[in-house]
Amino acid sequence: MKALTLKAMFALLLVCLVEGMSGIQTVDSLAKNAWNKADEKPIFTRLYAVEEVVRDLDTKIKVMEKSLLEVLKDSAYTPSSSEKRTARSVAGNVAFSAYLSRSIDHIGLGQVIKLDRTVLNDGNAYNIATGIFTVPITGVYLLSMSVDSYAETHVTLMVNSARVADLISDATPQRHDMEIMSSNTIIIRLYQGQSVWMEVTKGDDPQIIGNENWRYTTFSGLLMY
Repeated sequence: MKALTLKAMFALLLVCLVEGMSGIQTVDSLAKNAWNKADEKPIFTRLYAVEEVVRDLDTKIKVMEKSLLEVLKDSAYTPSSSEKRTARSVAGNVAFSAYLSRSIDHIGLGQVIKLDRTVLNDGNAYNIATGIFTVPITGVYLLSMSVDSYAETHVTLMVNSARVADLISDATPQRHDMEIMSSNTIIIRLYQGQSVWMEVTKGDDPQIIGNENWRYTTFSGLLMY
């Protein structure tokens, strides 16, 4: 009978702790109610009534435990899209920044500008041998280019031979002894497998200035999302 009493007290106390704020009766009142309902009945009958209370509470505890587990499961933390991007491995990131380490004179129209050095090339999607960035992941990208020249030089940013951005580095007659630097930046949706490059499209004997120490001519890209 001692074990039964301890079980009853523990079960009642646990329920009171779990549902104390919801107005559940105290241990004493529950026990008294069960005892009083069997008033003037044999002791075993009255103890049986208390045992029924314990069983009922045990069932309630199991139901509450199941409900609690379901709530915890439903409320399981799900990282936001921005947090997922932050947690991506380097292999899933795409970012590059390249520059021209030497000057190029007498550039032909339609010639791809091959920026031959990289500061960053996460994802290895930019090829210094061809000057082409091959899109590894479909998404929205930020692309930027800059050109420095002493001569009139028009450069276009191409995506699969389609023009998406332009810049002009055009030294005027009054400033023929000074180089002119120009840049452009765009945000664009690109698709896996597309090719992106800088191309000379117009000019008066086009020329591009580059140097290992003075990195005037650059091409950069970043996968935003």
